[in-house]
Amino acid sequence: MLKQHKYLILLLGWIALVSYLSLRTMEGTPNIEIPNFDKIVHAVFHFIHTVLWYLFINFELKNKYIRHSLRLAMVIDIVYGCLIEVLQGVLTDDRHADILDIAANVFGTILAAIVVKVIIKKTQATKGFFN
Repeated sequence: MLKQHKYLILLLGWIALVSYLSLRTMEGTPNIEIPNFDKIVHAVFHFIHTVLWYLFINFELKNKYIRHSLRLAMVIDIVYGCLIEVLQGVLTDDRHADILDIAANVFGTILAAIVVKVIIKKTQATKGFFN
């Protein structure tokens, strides 16, 4: 059973990890002195989040009515990213909502969509070549 829901398990684990890291206090956390490191982390988190949503929607739901699984994954990720930013501003004392974090989130989402599209096209081209 776990094997057939591997994308769901990965997705839920990723959501739990990112939500925890996003909403916990930053007190006592070492400060990394790399310019824009925070924005890179946001982009990477949302890149992975979008890919996991795509894999879950496309391969586990397999719903014939969900024709645009990549677009849906992108929308879900962007909404999640905005929600987390709002929650940081509301629920935490030492964190705040940041529009540049949202921009980094969206960048990660768009980058994930581009990579997925390239992989899909290469896979389809390879299948056509060998068949």
